[in-house]
Amino acid sequence: MDHYNVLIATPGRNVDMPYLKSLLNTLEVLQQQNISYKFINQYSSQVAAAREGTIMNDNFLDITNNKPLLGQATYDVVIWIDSDMEWTPEDFLKLYHSDKDITSGVYVSDQGVLMYTPSDKAHLTQKDHIEITHAGFGFIAIKQGVFEKLPRPWFQTQYTKQVIDGKDYLIPFGEDYSFCTKARQGGFKIYLDPTVNVTHYKQIPLKIKL
Repeated sequence: MDHYNVLIATPGRNVDMPYLKSLLNTLEVLQQQNISYKFINQYSSQVAAAREGTIMNDNFLDITNNKPLLGQATYDVVIWIDSDMEWTPEDFLKLYHSDKDITSGVYVSDQGVLMYTPSDKAHLTQKDHIEITHAGFGFIAIKQGVFEKLPRPWFQTQYTKQVIDGKDYLIPFGEDYSFCTKARQGGFKIYLDPTVNVTHYKQIPLKIKL
């Protein structure tokens, strides 16, 4: 059975040029350091299904199988990178070498919102890992054993009830945040590495200024 040090997981059909340049630079460094890797990708119009298919490396979603890559290979860590991200090999290696089960880098949404919870910027000048409750999957590392211990489906759109002006509303939140909820319920902790500050491209580059 094949074994990979790192899985690079990018769902979707297209990638931006900054992503491609970052990926090629990273692969060159991984080869130099003899870190084995496998790129995995699947597409679906449903984001949750795209993520589920990507980690299985197969769009046939056998919901009874809880082994990434359908159990056909083993790995040490999977690093999820969205197709509109820009990073350096150093950013990638910090996530790869993290001793935490789940480690996210810092980036913002197209509304300038920090993609993790809590969203207090004050602690971003710290150098140590910070425990958080949720993170987006734009640039995040998950060690082997996390997916395997959680029930399927791993990704699903969920809703939270909010009362606004006396009316009840169901507000959807992302499949990445729902995964984090499931991971925490499964006993895993999620951390932010504030020294990993990557760029999110939404027509213009978006990066928080520390």
